Amino acid sequence: MFKRNSVYGLVAGLLLLSLGVIACGDTTTAVAPAAATSTAGAKAGASKAVEDAVKLQTRLDTLTSTLVLKDVKQAKVLVTEFDDAWGKVEDGIKDRSADTYKKVEEKLDNMKAVIVKTDNPDLDKSKQAVKELNDTFAEFVKSQAGK
Repeated sequence: MFKRNSVYGLVAGLLLLSLGVIACGDTTTAVAPAAATSTAGAKAGASKAVEDAVKLQTRLDTLTSTLVLKDVKQAKVLVTEFDDAWGKVEDGIKDRSADTYKKVEEKLDNMKAVIVKTDNPDLDKSKQAVKELNDTFAEFVKSQAGK
C-alpha cells in the first residue's frame, strides 16, 4: 500500500510540476538582431526550434502522467492542446528538419487516433504512442546540438 501511494504521490507531483511549467507559457523569443550574419540567424532558428521541441516534450510528459493516473478525459484534452501548440511551432521545426516534421505528423496522427478518436483508449497503447512522439522530439533536440 505504501509503495503504491508513493508512486501516485510522485506521479501527482510530476503532473503538478509539468502543469506549472506549461502554465508559465512562452515568455521569451529568440530573435536575431538585424545586423546578424546568416550563421547567427541559423543558430537562433535552431535554438528556437529546440526550445519549442523541449516545451512540447514537457506537454507530452504531462500527458504521460495523466495516462498513468488513468484520467482519460483529461488526456483527451491534453492531446487537443498539444495539437494546437504543435500547430504554432511546426513550421520552425520543419525548417530545421523536414524528416522530423514528417515523423511528428505521423506520430501525432497515431496518438490522436489511439487517445482522442477512441471512446475507451487502451492505456498501454496510449502511453506507447506518447512515448514514440516524445522520442521523436528527443532525437530532434539531440540532432540540433551544436548547430
